[in-house]
Amino acid sequence: MLLPTAGGRLFVSGLPVLSWTEIAHVEALGAVGIEWDTEHAAYFADNEERQELTVFKTQRRPTVMQIVMGIEAADPGQLILWQAARSFEEYAFRLTFPGATVVRNWRGLVTACREVFDTANSVIRLQADLHVGSYDREATTP
Repeated sequence: MLLPTAGGRLFVSGLPVLSWTEIAHVEALGAVGIEWDTEHAAYFADNEERQELTVFKTQRRPTVMQIVMGIEAADPGQLILWQAARSFEEYAFRLTFPGATVVRNWRGLVTACREVFDTANSVIRLQADLHVGSYDREATTP
């Protein structure tokens, strides 16, 4: 099943999750998933003179998800993002898809929250960087 992101809704909550607050005017959702640091090792294969190179995983590192939204000063979800950026604590996030029962949940640190002025004929945007600590790709119920 293809999941359209158009019409998707992004929510935020403190931990533990007591209730979800929608973040308004989301324009770009970024990417979330799993990423590893890698190491390279060279070795001689089959007693030959040439070296082979192999790559192996060393440690999992948090992915950085960048979200962009139009600024609305009184939006409760955007106010929570600013609060999360000032905090040392992780926050919970949820993405719902239109017309589907599938959701994505993750928790992470908000490590940046900034106003983007862009071009003169546009609106000011809010850009937030989320360092994803855990990601539940299999979540299927809202």
